[in-house]
Amino acid sequence: YILDTEEIEGLKKYPMFQNIEDNEFCYDKKELLLKFVTLAIDKFIESKDEILAKCFKWVQLQLQMNLEIKPDAYSLNRIKTMESGKPSMKMKIGWLKEYSTLSKDNHLFTMFGKHLNKVFQRYSKSIYKKNVEKSNETKKKKTPNTLVTSSSILNKLNGEENYYIDSDSFNIFEFEKKIGKEHTLPSLGIYVLNHHELFDELVPYDKFEHFVYEIAKGYHRENPYHTDLHAADMLQSIYIYNLNSKFQTILNLSELDLLSMFISAIIHDYGHPGLNNNFLINSKDNLSIKYNDISVLENYHVSESFNIILKFPENNIFEKLSEDDYKMCRKNIIECVLGTDMTLHNKKYQTFKIRLMTENIKNGEGLDKFISKQDPINLYNLKLEFLSFIIHAADISNPTKPLPIYQEWAQRCVEEFFKQGDFEKQLGLPISFNCDRNSVSLPKSQLGFMDAIVSPLFTVFNEYFPQLSFTLDNLKKNHEYYKGIVDEEEKDKKNE
Repeated sequence: YILDTEEIEGLKKYPMFQNIEDNEFCYDKKELLLKFVTLAIDKFIESKDEILAKCFKWVQLQLQMNLEIKPDAYSLNRIKTMESGKPSMKMKIGWLKEYSTLSKDNHLFTMFGKHLNKVFQRYSKSIYKKNVEKSNETKKKKTPNTLVTSSSILNKLNGEENYYIDSDSFNIFEFEKKIGKEHTLPSLGIYVLNHHELFDELVPYDKFEHFVYEIAKGYHRENPYHTDLHAADMLQSIYIYNLNSKFQTILNLSELDLLSMFISAIIHDYGHPGLNNNFLINSKDNLSIKYNDISVLENYHVSESFNIILKFPENNIFEKLSEDDYKMCRKNIIECVLGTDMTLHNKKYQTFKIRLMTENIKNGEGLDKFISKQDPINLYNLKLEFLSFIIHAADISNPTKPLPIYQEWAQRCVEEFFKQGDFEKQLGLPISFNCDRNSVSLPKSQLGFMDAIVSPLFTVFNEYFPQLSFTLDNLKKNHEYYKGIVDEEEKDKKNE
């Protein structure tokens, strides 16, 4: 028997066993099948080829019974060869050898992932077409391309406003509760790249999935603020900006440009220690020595992420890119992530503000004309400036979100600052700005952040892309909320 009683009982909880006929649930069946396969492979990791072949035969049976997918001739022949106990030389030196040398984590996609992807692509495309037709008829929100989108997102969250990824009121905290912490960043990454049709032609899906889970694990989850949850929220913000403003079309961004921006968001705080650059420099940390006190953390995030990508073949999301495209994508990512260094904020803000005046861009008008008159070199540099600007805007966008979401982020952010301040006290270092829990007021610090940083930047941002006015609407409401708290505090002090 492949599975023991406890494992079978656990798997029976999956929707596959609920006999639901609605096509939308076929994706849960796919997820269950992959779960079956993973458990089966673990059972047979030390077994002979003949037994492993039985496992494969069982997988084919599940495909046919549950998804009505008949095995192709190549797969049947492969199983038949293994059942004979005499694998061909080609299999010995290729496919089976690859199986025997890889870790358990890679079995699924290495052994028959290509075949599964192929048949699921064929099947999912027809289902997707039916779903779109059904969605248009009922005038519901458009169902995303379901080829590689997590079934959990589709079936648990689709149609629920607070969890709907395409909504500007998307609640990342409720989403995390629904989807699970370890799946939050990977699911959003898969969703966003799939929506823009970046898989297969540009990015291998299996490599991206492995990569994004590795990145998610590399974020330090004991941090109150700088975690994979922040990266996921930032990625969704960028996605919403493009969905509402169509900046991809306006700026004439290529698929490679979009990929660069999305990967930048995913990795932009990878491995963040919960301490800022100022602390690392003042404490003479090894990272500050390594990067010469210049954008210390930002350099670290990029460097470590590319190590993850290039040192391990299963994470190489760039393997399909030409050498020139890879170099361009890498340059874009470096520029975008380094651009999240807050010491560069004023330079970015002033550059884009001055451009509004010099190019007579107002309320979005004039931007098309400005873009169209650029020569290729200037256009490339200009697009890179915009990519970096958008990434930076998304990184500091918490005050532009609905109040309950902003409140949660604000609390997490100041708590991380306070933890650093406590550490600085222990080490006898000067306490960094906004890091002293004994003197810093959360409402006042947030008002200062909005007035000095967020409001000016998003005011300029909205001049370029007026479709993003919801960011300023939320910002105004949040400012009024914290201003009311500060006024009350001041009033109480005066009365005392």
